[in-house]
Amino acid sequence: MQTDINMLKRQYRTTDSKMLVFAAVIHGHLEEYLADFAAFDADFTQQYVDDYAALIEQARNFDTDNQLIDVMAQATVEMKRQMKICGLFFQQMKFFVVKAFGNNAGMLVEFGFKDFNKAMRSPERLSQFMFDLHDTATRHQTTLVNAGFSVAKIAEILTLANDLKGVKTMQTASKGTRVSSTNERRKLYNQVYATITFVCTAGKHIYHDNYGRFQMFLLPW
Repeated sequence: MQTDINMLKRQYRTTDSKMLVFAAVIHGHLEEYLADFAAFDADFTQQYVDDYAALIEQARNFDTDNQLIDVMAQATVEMKRQMKICGLFFQQMKFFVVKAFGNNAGMLVEFGFKDFNKAMRSPERLSQFMFDLHDTATRHQTTLVNAGFSVAKIAEILTLANDLKGVKTMQTASKGTRVSSTNERRKLYNQVYATITFVCTAGKHIYHDNYGRFQMFLLPW
C-alpha cells in the first residue's frame, strides 16, 4: 500500500486556496493585456487564456484532501462498528458454548476463548477469528443446536466475518484512494502554478520598463 512518501510535493510555498486565488488574478491580468502578451509571444492567444481559465476551474472542482479524509474517517468508523458487532456476538455465543460443553477446556480453546482478546486488536485478526469460529461451530453444529444456539446463528457467524472483511477492504481502499487522489490533485495544482510562473515571467519581460504593471506579475511568495 502506498504511504505519504509516495505523494507528490507542491511546487509552491503557500496554500492551495491562496495559489488558486492568485492564479485567477494573473488570469485577469493576462486577459486584460492579452494584446501586449501576443505581441511578445504569439503563443499567447485567446485559446491560451481560455485553457488557463479551464485549468483553474478544474482545480477548484477537484476533491479537497479534507473531503478524502472524511471518506476515510467514515470507513474507519464503520469498520470499528462492525468489530464491535462481532465482539458482542461472540460474547453472547460463549454462553451457549459453555452450556453445550461445560468446562471442557479443550472445547473452549477450540472455540477461541483464549484467542478472542488478541483477535479484537485488529480487524484482520478478528475477521479470521470469525471465519475460524464458523468452521468450529459448523463441526459441532448438532451439539450447539441442542444447547439452543440455532443453525441461523451459526450461519450469522460467516455473515459477520464477511461483513468485517468487506469494510476493512473498503477502509484500506479509501487510504489508497486518498494518496492517489492527492497526487492527481497536486499534479493539477502544480500545472496551474506552472502556468502562473510562465505568464508572470513573460509579464516581467514585457513590462520591464513599466513599474506599475511589472509589479502585477511578481509572485507574492
